[in-house]
Amino acid sequence: MLTHTVFLEFRQMLQNAGPRNSSRCRISRLGAHRRRLRALGATLLSLGLWAAAPQASAQCGPDITLAEAQWRMVAISCDPGGSNNTVGDVLGPSLGIVNYNTTWVAWRRVYNSPATCAVPSGPADCYQKLTVNDTLAAGDALWVYSTVEISLQYSTVANSTSGPSFTFPSPVGDNRFFMFGNPYEATVDYADLTFEGAFLGFIPLSLTTQAAANFGVINEPVFYWNGVNTYFTRNLGNPPPAATFTPKEAAWIEMEAGSGLFAGFTIRVPDPSP
Repeated sequence: MLTHTVFLEFRQMLQNAGPRNSSRCRISRLGAHRRRLRALGATLLSLGLWAAAPQASAQCGPDITLAEAQWRMVAISCDPGGSNNTVGDVLGPSLGIVNYNTTWVAWRRVYNSPATCAVPSGPADCYQKLTVNDTLAAGDALWVYSTVEISLQYSTVANSTSGPSFTFPSPVGDNRFFMFGNPYEATVDYADLTFEGAFLGFIPLSLTTQAAANFGVINEPVFYWNGVNTYFTRNLGNPPPAATFTPKEAAWIEMEAGSGLFAGFTIRVPDPSP
């Protein structure tokens, strides 16, 4: 169990180290948290004996490497489906289910659900520490921390999601950040997303990414964690390179208030497969 001091420090780290705060100061604050981030990770996962884990077969695009003593934003880029859809089922074969809470741990951003909130991160937003029995679905975005360098593969998943597109519910208002995870095993272009909602609460509309940015539904830049101590941004390609989401990659999309004219948005992601 975390001590009260460590819990408060971790909460402060989450509030300050990610793009959950004011858009004007979030990047500048991150450099100062690098050493604390590493130390807190080691504290949260007290090092024990690490058992070698059986390896899963590569699925959902290329494997990714979790760096030693670092956080990584990870997306579930396939459909776990069926009954083998837990954290232990999907991530455990490559990271070692017996090593959970010892060498690795996973957290999820949740919205408008105070009952599941472990670490508050903003109005009606929070982080939930997952257990090995919590279920995962295509498009889920996670923070995963590892005390060792290890290759992350997925198991018990299908190689694609169903249907011609995948839809995320997305929070709107007060510059809230949505942790977006690529739901496919192929790279998704940011420009190809569609933002569907209502104008004045009852007029349906569908916006391209550029139109959503123009109308103030989103802030155009996408925020990517660099794996060490800060974020970098990409947008629709001016200047290049344009923002994309590779398989297993998650990033932050900032949903704005839209001047109170827009509501009920979802993000529709077209299948990038040929």
